[in-house]
Amino acid sequence: MDYKTYSYDPMFFINVSKIWSAFLNGSRNTFQIDTLYKLECLGAVFSIDISSKLRKVSDGSRNFVMTKNTKQKLYIIHLTLVLVYKIINQTGIFFERVFKELHRSLKQYFERTLIDDQTIENQFILLQIYLKSHLSLNIQIGPREEEVVYRLIERLATYPPISKIL
Repeated sequence: MDYKTYSYDPMFFINVSKIWSAFLNGSRNTFQIDTLYKLECLGAVFSIDISSKLRKVSDGSRNFVMTKNTKQKLYIIHLTLVLVYKIINQTGIFFERVFKELHRSLKQYFERTLIDDQTIENQFILLQIYLKSHLSLNIQIGPREEEVVYRLIERLATYPPISKIL
């Protein structure tokens, strides 16, 4: 499936995300993410799914539960953002739009201090994605965002295993 040929329907991509997540975690999975195109497709689909979940949390309609599948999706998103300079020139507006939406959703999630409900490990993962999207997509960071990011980094720095990394 070439996702670029379809209009942007978040519900469609959320269902596709669930299917791909189940497929990747299946006992007989032989699928490998061995091309930029596969990575781009999965990264975009998973970004739409995570953005949708974060928006629902920010609206107060649900909790953001960090499952093994959610972490796997975030790792794929992170890898996609690492390679964005190779991908973005080939993909255009759709790719950029879904990752900027993920960035906005994370920003809103952080600003409402909902991240405090997560474990330190999960906060670190979400902060990595947020900062990587900021850098990869050249998104300006405002004073409020800067304050939120510094608060998170200070909190993470007090946690012994992570303070060794920072």
